[in-house]
Parts: sequence; C-alpha cells; structure tokens
Amino acid sequence: MHDFVHSKPSNVLYNAFCPCSKDKDVFKNYQSIMAKRFKTPAKRFSRFLLVFLLCCVASGPLNSWPTIEPLLGELHVLGSTYNHSSTGLNQVQTLGFSFGSLLSIPLGVAYDVLGPGTTAAGGAVSAAIGTLSMAFAISNTKYNWILYFAYPLATIGGSMNSMAILGWQWLMPERQSLINSLYGASLAISDTLAIVGVMLVNRNILTLQTFFILIGIVAVLAAIICYLVTPSKMENSMHYMIVLHENMKEEYEKTNFNSIDVATPKINRRNIQQAQLENNNNNNNINQTLLEQGNNQYDDDIESDEVIENKEDVLKIKNKVNQMEKDSNFKMACKQIWKATKGSVKVLIKFPLPLFLAQCFVCMIYWSAFYPMSSMYNYYVLSLGVEDAVSLVDAFSLIYGITGSVCTLFAGWLCDQVGLVRFLRYTNMLLVITAILQMIPRYEIQLLCITMWTMSFNLFMIIYLRLTMHYAPMEIFGAFQGILGTFMVFPQLIGSGLVRKYFTNAFPNSPKQFYYPYVILNSITILFGIILNIYWWKYPPPAVGTVIFGENGEIYKSKEEMDADLSSKPLIDRSNDATSNNIHYDVDEIRGSDNEDYDVDNTMEVVTETETFF
Repeated sequence: MHDFVHSKPSNVLYNAFCPCSKDKDVFKNYQSIMAKRFKTPAKRFSRFLLVFLLCCVASGPLNSWPTIEPLLGELHVLGSTYNHSSTGLNQVQTLGFSFGSLLSIPLGVAYDVLGPGTTAAGGAVSAAIGTLSMAFAISNTKYNWILYFAYPLATIGGSMNSMAILGWQWLMPERQSLINSLYGASLAISDTLAIVGVMLVNRNILTLQTFFILIGIVAVLAAIICYLVTPSKMENSMHYMIVLHENMKEEYEKTNFNSIDVATPKINRRNIQQAQLENNNNNNNINQTLLEQGNNQYDDDIESDEVIENKEDVLKIKNKVNQMEKDSNFKMACKQIWKATKGSVKVLIKFPLPLFLAQCFVCMIYWSAFYPMSSMYNYYVLSLGVEDAVSLVDAFSLIYGITGSVCTLFAGWLCDQVGLVRFLRYTNMLLVITAILQMIPRYEIQLLCITMWTMSFNLFMIIYLRLTMHYAPMEIFGAFQGILGTFMVFPQLIGSGLVRKYFTNAFPNSPKQFYYPYVILNSITILFGIILNIYWWKYPPPAVGTVIFGENGEIYKSKEEMDADLSSKPLIDRSNDATSNNIHYDVDEIRGSDNEDYDVDNTMEVVTETETFF
C-alpha cells in the first residue's frame, strides 16, 4: 500500500488533480530536518487525506442529533416517543454541543502544549469511550442517564480528534483557509453516517446499539493512526518556523536596496540579541558575527548567499527544535499554559474593538444556527406534520454531510482567494437568504433552507478559525481559539432555555413559538455581521502570521511595529548584575542612525530573556 501511494503513477495523479501541487514547496531546502512522511508534497497530501478520512469517521454521527432522535424515541430513551422529543433528550443534546465549546480553552491549551498529534489521538480515545458508553446507555432504559455524560464526551472527543487536520496548516501554508474548512467539513461528512445508520437500523441489518459500537472501534483505530501520522508539537513548530522564515526571505528579496549605503549597514537590536544567544560565551565572537552579518546583508552575490543562508537556517531551526524537545517537561508545560493564557489576554487588549465585534458576531451566528437545529424536529411536526418532519430530519443528515462539506471546501478555497473581509460579506448575504426561507412552511422550501443553513453554519467555522489566525500569534493559536469558542457558547447556553420557555408558554402548540425567536436571532446576527464588515472595510485585520510576541513579551501587529517600538526604548543597564553574561555596546550604536560610527565601544550591556526563532 505504501509503495503504491508513493509510486510514480500516484505522483502523476497528485500533480494532475490536486490543486496543492501547484503551490510553492517551501520545505524543499529543509529536507534534512523534515520527517520522512512529510518530505515531498505528495507524501504530505497522502498523509493528510488518510487523517482526514479517519477524522470523518471518528467524529461519528453524533452531531446530527435530529436524525437519530426518532430512533431514540422508538427505544423510549429518557421518556421520548417516535413523534415527540422529550425534555431529557433536548438536555442531552444541549450538553453535548455546549460542553464542547465550554471546554474550548483547556482543549485549545492542550493543542498548544501537546501538539496536533497527541491532542487528536486523545480526542479519538475520548470519542471511542463516549460512543461505546452511549451504546451501553441505550441498551436498557434504566441506564439512559449515562447519556448525560457519554454524549458530551463523544462530541468533545470527536472535535478534538478533528484537530489533527489543523496540523497541516503550516505544511500547506497557501491553503490555510482550505485546511480550516476541512476541519469543519470532517464534522459535516461524519454526520452522513447518521443517515447510513438510520437506513441500516430501519432495514433490521443491525441495531442502533451495534452501530454505536462499530463507530467506537473505528475511533480507536483513528487514535493510533493520528498519533503516528499527524505532526507532533515539535514538528508543527518547526514547520511554522520554516514557513515564516521563507516568507521573510521572499519579502527581503522584493525590497529595493538601491537607496541603502552598503558601506555602513545598520546593526539593529535584533541582530545583537541573535548573536548574543548564539555566542554568549565569547564577546569577540559576537562582535565579529554582528559585523559579518551586517556586511553580508547587502552582498551582491545573491545565489551564493542563499546557499549559505539555507545551511545556516537549517542548523538554527534544528537547534531550536532540539532545545524545545529538551524543554518538553511538566514544568515547561505549565509555563506554556501560563504564557498562552496571558498572551491571549494581551491579544484581546491589543485588538479590543475588532475582537469584540467579531466575538459578538460569532456568538450570534452560533446561537441563531444552533437554536433551530435543537428544535428542528418539533418545529417541523407543528408546521408540516410527523411524516414530513421525519423526512426532513433524515434529509438534514444527508444535506449537512454531503452538501455542507462540498460547500465548505469551496468556501475555504474562496476565503483563500478573496480574503476574510470580502468572505464575510458573502456570509452575510447567505444569512439573509436563510432567514427568509426559514419562515416559509413548505416542504420544498425547508429542504432549501436546510441547505442554506448548512452552508452558513460551515462558513461560520471558517471565519471562527481564520479570525484566530489573523489576530493571534501561532504559539497561542489553540488557546486563543479556545477563548473565542468558550465565550461563543454562553449566550446560546444561557439564553436558549429562557427563550424557549417564554415563547412556548406564549404560543403553545403553535409554530409561532419558533417563528418569533428565529426572526429575532437572525436579525441580531445579520446586524453584527454588517457592523463588523464596515469596521474591517475601514480597518482590515492583520495579515495571517504577522501578529507576534515581541522580544519584551508584548503583542505586536507585525515585526516592523515591534522593531520600531523596541528601537525607541532605552536598553536596560545590568552591568552590575553578576548573574548575567556581560556583553557591552554603546547605546547610540545599537539604536543606529544614518551618521553613526560602528566601532564597538563596550559601555553598555545588552540583555535578552526572550526566544527568537532565527
């Protein structure tokens, strides 16, 4: 199988049909430090495809709750019947969806600390335990209470397992929105298994309990393969370092140096700190390193420099990864958790208004999508009858799984092409169409509405993940995403029960108990979407990967902003500190100016306690 996948015919097919084959391979000059399974684009894609398919199965049919509700009703689970979903079942569904978001922060921190591979494997194990527990819970009505624990565990595990897909964000850097969309698509495709399960159960081929057991077994297999194939934390960090460095080199090559005095290259603070880290035991070596770096920076022999740079870059990245491996212990993990939490707060402080508007929009689009789904079966029973209601919830699984995943892939590609700001405009248009269709009680219109709802919900997943990539440094991607996800669920979790109770009492046994909350939620969502679009039109979000931790621990919108801020601040004189490695430079020389003298005068110490990748 391995030989076939990597044979020449398969490579020909990859180059012919895979859009990623046209992307620039930024890893081709780093083969010596790349894992064997990621050395070529074809290998990276084949591993990705394998993990993606396993994630689709491991997530199981559990997110498509409306489709399996009638089957649970036939078993009288938690007092339900075939034509009515009990309060207990609604509570189980709410817990399952809400707890996944409430635990977003610890799950996101786990992604940052443990890496994609370990997180995905742990998620698959959790999904397996949850799904097998569900099989036991429905075996007898006296065990139904286990669903309150089993279903949330299964859904949380499925979402964690799909995080394996995010491990390819930096292996396929030109397709990051597509990768994000595939993360959502894996959950959508998995829901098509619900309709497969319903068909097999209705034809008496197997029972619902057996179906859950089979899904649990596949989840165990997914845990093993995801752990072996998905990038580890160290590998993911290394891929990020390589991509960022290659992007910086590309920007450097595009810069016009004609106006720069090549005889007096400026030595900046970052150069000095870099040299200090590499040669802090020898002051003379540091000075020589800095001067050589400055003189070589504008060398006319570009090709020769590129060869040298690649060798030096590989060595630096390899050393950095080796150091990270040595630091991978419990103490460092605790430090990373603290750094991720503190860094996420700093990001919120750095970008308060856009993140507030984006968070409100994310909260409302989630609430306006979840509320109709949680009441879908009862809404269709009151407005169209039991027969059409059962048909529509069965169709929901198929539409959400197939149409939703296809549209999500297209949307991910579209977001890569047009950017987040224009993509949000298209999402708002789709939300308006969905809100209008939702109010028309006709079977054909509701089929179309389910399709539009599926598209808008999966577009929200892309915006949610892309938002994190624009505003948060890579090191805290998971933690910051977790913060957004945690706050996202609170309005739905607190408000849905109150809204449902009020309108049910106001309009008992009437479709109006659903019409009014639908209109209110959709209107608020669209309003926030328009406001956010206007703000981003005037103040576009930072480019992906440019927001970084500064050398003073602060958050900066770009490297240029960090350099400008640090160059305006005086350096700390700690020459009397016996614990430090004393390295002295003249402060005017370090700050740099057009008329400065570059002869080194050891009169001031340069101290850094931060990390640099290159």
